[in-house]
Order: sequence, then C-alpha cells, then structure tokens
Amino acid sequence: MKLVPRICGPLTALVLIVGCSDRDATRTGSNANDGLTTNPAPTAADEAPVASAEGAIAFGQVQEALSFTSLPSCRFFNEGLVYYVHSPSSRVGFYYCRSGEWRLISTGSGGAGSTGPTGPTGPAGARGATGDTGATGPRGIAGPTGPAGSGGASSGPGQLVRITTSGSCKLVEIGVDDNSNGVLDTIEVDSSGQVCDGARGATGATGSTGASGATGPQGPEGQNGTPGATGPQGPQGAQGPTGQNGAPGAPGVTGPTGATGPRGPTGPAGGPTGPTGPVCGNGVVEAGEQCDLGFANGGPNCTASCQLPPPGPCIVCAQTRCGTQYANALGINSDPGNLADVTQLLDCVIGPNFERGSAIPASSCFFSDPAQPRGSLLPCLCGNTAQAQCIGSGPTNPSEACGTEVQIASHCPSPIAASCVNSAGSDPATPLGDTLQLLNCERAACESECGFPAAPEE
Repeated sequence: MKLVPRICGPLTALVLIVGCSDRDATRTGSNANDGLTTNPAPTAADEAPVASAEGAIAFGQVQEALSFTSLPSCRFFNEGLVYYVHSPSSRVGFYYCRSGEWRLISTGSGGAGSTGPTGPTGPAGARGATGDTGATGPRGIAGPTGPAGSGGASSGPGQLVRITTSGSCKLVEIGVDDNSNGVLDTIEVDSSGQVCDGARGATGATGSTGASGATGPQGPEGQNGTPGATGPQGPQGAQGPTGQNGAPGAPGVTGPTGATGPRGPTGPAGGPTGPTGPVCGNGVVEAGEQCDLGFANGGPNCTASCQLPPPGPCIVCAQTRCGTQYANALGINSDPGNLADVTQLLDCVIGPNFERGSAIPASSCFFSDPAQPRGSLLPCLCGNTAQAQCIGSGPTNPSEACGTEVQIASHCPSPIAASCVNSAGSDPATPLGDTLQLLNCERAACESECGFPAAPEE
C-alpha cells in the first residue's frame, strides 16, 4: 500500500495520512477537557477518500494531542479518528483508533514525497489572559549619560499620570500608554500611591486690626424712590367752634288777605261797569300774572310786575348738565310726596331762593365741616352734636340745623341714626338719595354756578 500525502485541517506541516472525512467534524469541541486542540471542519478538497492501510477504513479529520497519554479512549464511537501526538519523542506520530486501541500509522519506506505548497495561515487565536506581574528586579547601575540627541519627533508610547480625588485623599496612578489612546487604562497602570491631607492645624491668633482707610469722596445722589402708597384716612377731627350767625333771611311770604269790611252805602247810580282787570300786588295770581306776593313783589322771587324773575345760573346748569338727577329730584320724575320732601330739605340747606337758582350760601350747614370743605349733609343732620356721637346714636336735638328735614327725607325712624341716613343717601328711591345725587352732580358739573369751593389741586 502506498500512502498519499495530504493536508487536513489547519496543520502547518505536511503529513502522510491514509484518508480524511467529515465524520468527526460534528464532534468539534467535544473533548475540550481532554487537553486536545480541535481543528476546523475540512474543506471540500479534503473530503476525497484515499486507500486505507487497513482495508475499507474511513479515517476522520486529523486532530492534535499534546501527549500520548492525553488521547481519548479508543472505543467503537471513535473508530477512524486520527490524532497527531507531539510527545514524548518516542511516541511522536500519527495514530488512529482501531478495534479498541490506538495504532501508529507507519509511513512505509517509499521515501518522502515532495513538499506540498504552504497552506493558508490560520486565523489568529484569541488573546490570552494577562499573566501575573512578575517581581520587580533589582535596579541596575545607572549607565553614563549619552550624548544629547537631535530634536527629532517623539516616538513610542508616552507615560501618563491619572489622579483621582476621594474626600481628602488623592490616588496617583502612573503607567505607559501602551495602546497610544491618550488615556491611562487600568491595565496600563504600573505603579500607584495615595496622598492624603494631614490633620487641620490649630487656628492662628487673630491679627491686629489695620488702620482705617481714608474716607472716599461722596457718591452721586441716588434717584428718588417711587412714591409710597397713600396711607389710610385719618380719624375725623374734633368739631370746630360754632360759626357766626348768618345774614338775615329773606322776607317771609305774604300773609292771608284780611276779612272784607262792612259794605258801605250804595252810591248814586253811575255809568255802566267796565271789565275788571288784574291787580298786581293784591296777593292773588290773576290772568297775565306769573306770581303775586303782595308787598314782597319786587324781590328775588317775584318782580314788581308780578312776573317770575329769570332762573339763576345754578338751576340753568343743573337742568342742562344734570338733567336726569334734576328730573328725579325736582322735575317730572319726582312724585308729589318726593318733591315735597326734597323741596323742604333744600329750603333748609340752601334757602327759599334755591328754586330760582341761587347758589348755596357759604354760611349753610352744608359747608360747616372743615374736614369736608366741598360740602356734606352730615353737619346739617348733627347740628351741635359731636359727629362721633351723632354717627353712633344720632343727633341730640334733631331740630338744630336741618336734622328734622334730613330725617324726613331719609324715611328713617326716630331716633334717627347716621348709619340709616348713610344707607338712605345711597338709595335713589328716597328723597334724600335724590337730593344727594343732584348735589353731587352739581359739585362736579356746576361748581362755580352753584357756589361750591374749587377742588384742591393734586
């Protein structure tokens, strides 16, 4: 029998075998614990059968064993397996499993065949684990300093230092950047040490205070701050002294006509009696007369010819600029009862000439409170009663000033309370409410015409 030289698997040397097959390819890695190295599966070229030294025996792919004693047991399921044994020297060679024993394959005496072409280089094996660091050898004697080299570019990996802070300590690690990635990796650390802060020393004595520096020049004046919010209204001041008596009032209305005297004797018959004409001054408003106050004719309320004088500027302004308020208090919207109460109140506060448009006199109780220089009905209600007492329990004598007229116009019960008057003054359904709305409108729209003091400048 002549043996045929072939290369099976990744063996880098030519071997003489009798045949190769893929029968054992399915067992790759099954003997990892036997100290064997399993080769990759055979190529298509490796599958061609050759003559067998034992007849019709098909040999599997060649595998390797470190020593003869590391061969697996030769049993029926290993029939045909071929191993190359590396040691001992007396056992080096190819062995195949046959009938329960490993048999050496003899290469015969036919002489070595020609060297086949070099097989392809197998893939690089996986990188082995890093071994333990050996003990540091003794430091050699420093050699003489060599001559200074030329300023060429640096080459080779540089040395890196990594410092990690933990609390008051710093871990210093030193190593060579073997992979030249600019980072000191953990596997590249050659030496390390830890540096920690010492205990804090005692506090030194306080130094003496230095001399005060010279005072700098005065800085520029700061901008004015924004005005503060308006404070709450202060308490009402004490009531001022009683004012002087006002000027005498206008003449009263003409009294009723006296009884007719006894009839005189009948005179001689005269001519026919002519029609009787109006008599101005007899106190009776007759045809063609607008008023007749008798001996009071010629005053502010009725002219000497029994005609009404033209209305004053306050009424004209109120009718023009406060039309709704005037109509509710004194005009077409005021029913007889409401008109009577409003008229009675204004007769007391302003005077009987208010209907002709007279301004409110400065002596009116309406202007007697210094805290309310532009007018208030509270003094007309309180009279001589202190306002603090009047607000709580009403006036002591309602007949003073215009207290009775205010009470009637407010429709408040007696004894009158200022709180009731305040509520009534805000109610347009009461005569007092209509009066206050008219006075408030005249204060805003007819200031000079109706005698109100000018509003203070803000």
